[in-house]
Amino acid sequence: MGAAPAIRMGNESAQARHARKPAAQAPQSTASAEPADLVVRSVLPPELLAALESERSLYRWQMLKGAVDVRLEDESMLGLTPQPAADPSWGGGQLIGFLPDERRFVGEIVHVDPTNGRVFLSTRSLGHIPPEVASAERWAFQPFDFSEALLAASRAYDSRGPQVRDALDRVCGRIPDDGAGPSPGPEDLWEKPWALLWGPPGTGKTETVARLLAQAIQRNPKERILAVAPTNRAADTLALRVARMLSKAGALYAPDTTCRIFRGGVGVGQELTHAFPAVLHDSGYQKQAARIEHMEERVRREYLNGASSSRLATVKAELRKVRDGLTDETLFVAREGFATLMVLTVHRALRLVSELEGAERFDRLVVDEAGMVSRAAVGLMAPLARKVLLGGDPK
Repeated sequence: MGAAPAIRMGNESAQARHARKPAAQAPQSTASAEPADLVVRSVLPPELLAALESERSLYRWQMLKGAVDVRLEDESMLGLTPQPAADPSWGGGQLIGFLPDERRFVGEIVHVDPTNGRVFLSTRSLGHIPPEVASAERWAFQPFDFSEALLAASRAYDSRGPQVRDALDRVCGRIPDDGAGPSPGPEDLWEKPWALLWGPPGTGKTETVARLLAQAIQRNPKERILAVAPTNRAADTLALRVARMLSKAGALYAPDTTCRIFRGGVGVGQELTHAFPAVLHDSGYQKQAARIEHMEERVRREYLNGASSSRLATVKAELRKVRDGLTDETLFVAREGFATLMVLTVHRALRLVSELEGAERFDRLVVDEAGMVSRAAVGLMAPLARKVLLGGDPK
């Protein structure tokens, strides 16, 4: 068994030992088995499937003691302060509101205010939230179900099982040895199909990864790179560092003013938002959204001008067609955006695997703080790209 080309940061590294560490054994589980069709269709090893099934009990929803100051922040955002107050680990989870008429509202937690534990919710489609949701009598919290995200991502690879199993082998250290030995410098890792950048905390791994990304963007702006990190804060840090390097070099924007970085998903922090707001949006997507707003205004004008029913129906049908064609912004950028670099959390990237149906859409996958990301998650994200670079703490 060989090892991937690696560069070591700092004075000590457990890379070789870590690369050869066998995959964790699945705990014994008394939980009900996966449905037969899922087991047959999944590309995950049976022992990992069993482990994920036993882990699901960790993600069941829990009733809250209460919620105060529940109000609509705008038509698509609800804010409330749960009791007990939320902490940052709630990010990516959901709150379920039980209305008096037995209906349920399910909102995704897009931001947690660390100063007071207040949470902000939206629907996945970012659609309008009915005002009556603010009168929900009870609330429950459901953590982000990472096991279900992995299972959902695995289902996207029905036709690419061998590639996923190969990726899972590689993240467990079973990588063909190319005979080149450790790379003399980080820049040499960029050309390898699989590469590892390991080092203890504080040795500059994220800074090195950011520099490699900035150099790649300047060298080949047409390359498509997906960079992921385990948390929103880590994703923001990586995007912020790359944006600063490119801005200093005058290379953050393409000649047509398109920003070369896109920070997708929800939960982006204030520092990145204020420093580089352009990285939060794709110009192509914004043009489509503006078109929808224009058509909505057109419908209102037709109505106020007393247009006939047939005319209103025609205009509304056109509006619906455009709306149906506009996907989530992150998915839009993955499919047809012009940004060279897309930065996501691992949670959002796993969802992207399902949305893209496992299609290879990127030239490179970069995983920062890979020591905090499960091998299964890396193995399921890897087939989205032709090359993979992992950077993180060997422990």
